[in-house]
Amino acid sequence: MTVRDRNASALTCAEALAEEPPAGPVLIAGEAEPVAAELADLGLAFEAWERFAYEGRPATPWPAEGPFATAVLRLPKGKDALRLWVHELVRRLTPGGVLLVHGANDEGIKSAGKVLQDAFTEVTSVKSKRHSRVWRATGVREVPPKAEPTRVTATVAGVDLDWLSWPGLFAHGRLDPATQALLEHLPTLEGRVLDFACGAGVIAQFVQRRDGVVPEMSDVDALALQTAQINVPGAVAHLADGLPADTGRYRFILSNPPLHRGKDSTPGPMRRLIEAAPRRLGRSGELWITTQGAMALGAPLREKFRTVDRVWSDRRFAVWRATR
Repeated sequence: MTVRDRNASALTCAEALAEEPPAGPVLIAGEAEPVAAELADLGLAFEAWERFAYEGRPATPWPAEGPFATAVLRLPKGKDALRLWVHELVRRLTPGGVLLVHGANDEGIKSAGKVLQDAFTEVTSVKSKRHSRVWRATGVREVPPKAEPTRVTATVAGVDLDWLSWPGLFAHGRLDPATQALLEHLPTLEGRVLDFACGAGVIAQFVQRRDGVVPEMSDVDALALQTAQINVPGAVAHLADGLPADTGRYRFILSNPPLHRGKDSTPGPMRRLIEAAPRRLGRSGELWITTQGAMALGAPLREKFRTVDRVWSDRRFAVWRATR
């Protein structure tokens, strides 16, 4: 998906706002920049909230409390994540407030109306254009309490794990099997360790509990990073799009990284990690990655590292070790 495609629903949503201007403060939640630019051109006041620090932009785990007359939500991935953010945005609306949800047709925006009907009495599709759609919801059924995270437990290689998770975080509510494979094959660690694209911090918690080492953690998702800090007490956390800058070298970098950013077809965090990691590892430093078994990582890893081993694999996943 190109940047232009990603912006299509935002432009469609901005047009819907222009046709029926908000009667009070506006909150733009998620990928705010395209909508914000359009609202600025219209002279409309707004507050933007970003959860993801893409391209280094400021990001926070939760939006401001408001209240807002209108909230605009970019469709998140997955119905559970949509329910969470509808739940939280309803709490931030003024009485009679409006929630607009926009997204592309191939992202599932057409079915979002059913989720909105659980929270609102009036839900209508107000604009369909550029292979995208905008839903308008009014008439809050009931203002809910603040959402609470899910607690998850698992035992891996004899280590008991216990962590909090939110809908929309990677592998919400379960232990991802690729992460489990990585943990089962990690050697005893010492020195500086970084859990890259840490999500809820499961890898870092495992290392902390098994080896007594408190890893550093990094992620582009402010909510994931806040959750990881709860799950791994005392860990230093870096909100960063890519490897954190100016933090020195590491003995180990561990990761179950996402392949792409959402539906984008451009090279994602994994390729960027492979390219940047050699400069961030100390002498004999090691990069440990787990990924889908079909991913051909051997060649790109060998371009950047002295030794590369596929430590373990099955039909679904693989664990790789690369040494500087």
